[in-house]
Amino acid sequence: MNKLLALVLVLLSFGLQAQISIIGPASPSGNWTTDHNLTETAAGSGVWTGTFTLSVGELKFRLDGDWTFNWGGTAWPSGAAIQGGANINVASAGVYNIEFNLTAETYSFTPPPPANVGIGTTSPTEKLDVAGNIKTTGEIKPNGTAGQANQVLTSNGDGTMQWAAMSSGGEGGAGAGPWSDWCTDNINEYQPVSDENGAGTDLFGYSVSIAGDYAIVGAQADDEGSGLTDNGSATVYRRYGNIWRVV
Repeated sequence: MNKLLALVLVLLSFGLQAQISIIGPASPSGNWTTDHNLTETAAGSGVWTGTFTLSVGELKFRLDGDWTFNWGGTAWPSGAAIQGGANINVASAGVYNIEFNLTAETYSFTPPPPANVGIGTTSPTEKLDVAGNIKTTGEIKPNGTAGQANQVLTSNGDGTMQWAAMSSGGEGGAGAGPWSDWCTDNINEYQPVSDENGAGTDLFGYSVSIAGDYAIVGAQADDEGSGLTDNGSATVYRRYGNIWRVV
């Protein structure tokens, strides 16, 4: 620790009112004549902070608006504060949280974290918080990756998303376990599945599970067996092209 710094610390320990500021072309005033004061975090802490918009250029720290005690440095955006040292070169313009630590003889310039942006909400809880519908004419690119034909957007389970191939059918297809309650294959009004021996009150199709070319269709109220009422049944089908046939 140099003698001048030691003297400053001694004076501060006896209650000397001190003020650390920044000054220079990179400061908000853009000159070497106007000081911009920092605030001591706690009385006698020796740590001063402040938030300012800086330009590309030079600046220094100084005590009580005077050049008797001034500090520069050779590093950006943080480094050792050198008494009477070279001007600090601000390499990038922007808003910075500034910290000057007199005791440790260090300084740092840190951009504040980006604020959350809200659309349709005044209290956004995410980087982009939208209350309402989202319309886009471009692509959605998770992690900068555009989707390809026949891909779907899926969750990785850790808060991130990715494009994944759609299931092409078959047991264990993507997105649906070995047996699933949904299918994108050819079951619709043009290729119906029916029970030729069923009645309208059987509730045929109350439950359906599909895996690849096989399907199980439940009829919850089917009367199966002599003397039984609404005991239910299940029919197994296999798909041949676009036609489903009872196995």
